[in-house]
Amino acid sequence: MNKDNLKKANQIFDKLQHIESLLGKFYGQCASSFPEDKLLWEKLEKSEENHARLVAELKKIMSEKKEKFELWKFNIFALKTYSKGLELQILLLEQVGLLESKSYLLLVQIQRQMEKRLMGFKKNLIESTCITSS
Repeated sequence: MNKDNLKKANQIFDKLQHIESLLGKFYGQCASSFPEDKLLWEKLEKSEENHARLVAELKKIMSEKKEKFELWKFNIFALKTYSKGLELQILLLEQVGLLESKSYLLLVQIQRQMEKRLMGFKKNLIESTCITSS
């Protein structure tokens, strides 16, 4: 992998790790705001914290074996946009606090959409990075 692609790959991994951490923070805020489902939200929070650690490990492996990786087309701006949207959701939840039950259902729908988009980003990252046979 050349220097430019290595820099781009590092930016992508850094942003993905940040998003995983943000999602964990979002779930932590949900646990505080919705004590009746605290265990569920805390489990999701820990899962995202673990995902952030895994992304850091993947980045380390890629940096150590950069000659075996090749980065193809991947849009970091999409990750940045996703990150900003997630930060806004966290801010809204922090400011609003405990919401009505109708809003809770909306929150769960937002959570599902965020997870679906994040899975799409991860799939694109996997498809845009390959391990060469050299």
